Amino acid sequence: MGQQAVLRLLTLGLWLTVTSSVWAKPQLSVVPFAENAYRLFLPMQLTSDQQQLQETAPAHTARSHTYFFPTILRPEIPKKGIGGDCNTARQVRAGWYYNWGRNPGGCGPADFIETLPQAIPMLWGDWGDGPIPQVAEADYLLLFNEPDLRGQANIPARRAAILQYRIEASPLVQRKIGAPAPSHAHPEWLVAMRDEFIGLYGRPPKWDFLPVHCYFATAEECQRHVQWFIARARDWQIPGGLWITEFAVLPCVNNIHRVGGQPGVQPAIAEADRLIAWFERTPEVTRYAWYISYQPLDAWYAFQPMPDCDTSLRTENWMLTDWGQWYRERQ
Repeated sequence: MGQQAVLRLLTLGLWLTVTSSVWAKPQLSVVPFAENAYRLFLPMQLTSDQQQLQETAPAHTARSHTYFFPTILRPEIPKKGIGGDCNTARQVRAGWYYNWGRNPGGCGPADFIETLPQAIPMLWGDWGDGPIPQVAEADYLLLFNEPDLRGQANIPARRAAILQYRIEASPLVQRKIGAPAPSHAHPEWLVAMRDEFIGLYGRPPKWDFLPVHCYFATAEECQRHVQWFIARARDWQIPGGLWITEFAVLPCVNNIHRVGGQPGVQPAIAEADRLIAWFERTPEVTRYAWYISYQPLDAWYAFQPMPDCDTSLRTENWMLTDWGQWYRERQ
């Protein structure tokens, strides 16, 4: 059982008032105490003899009884998440995760009162002119990963506007939709897409929150980048604030985090710690996800395929790295 589960899981209850005749089927009136409570209803089946007695039961025998049923509240989802898999999210005590896919998958079975991480699906890129691909059930939906980059979703702003309109014309519009997430190199792509959507359809797109990607050598650089998005969210009246869906402090960037001439993880961790503290106390940042649960060293293409850039939370053998041990303890 994780520490988050102990702190966040609340067991309360539900009062049921039962008014019935001696043999009558009770009439239940439910008094909910919280909008997001799981509610328990117990159907009652009457025998044929009881049904006969119900028809002849005198009205003056009506009685009221009140019962208390235990109820489990949905736990609050913390800001802290990861980009990657569910089991790594459990290892580092993250409250949510996504894996850039339409069906993020899940974890193994939970303990009795353990809170499993929340899975968030994504429509990663352009699916063509056919039907919208099936997406896993969830309250949220992420869109288009770094559409400004050829090596990623690579979607022109006008085409992205058309795809978004198709999403809004489907049942997916009932979900809370995150805007496409441009790379930290071209945030202006998002402005261009919004302008294209307004030009085509005469109104802004339905964006419930703005995802942000942030890869810099210092906390201050990422904060300045995030502040740009905070201003856009305010101007565009985005209700759900910002999700930092990819961020990391890379030890290999600009040779800043070096110890004895070599890239040092611990100086980079100290900088990342300052950044997360800022995320936690900034109300406009409603979620953040470290990049990444695990990635082979030869996949770190953005700078060069070398261990210096690796911010994986675990190894191939599911052992936590220095980054993973740090992130697990970061609340």
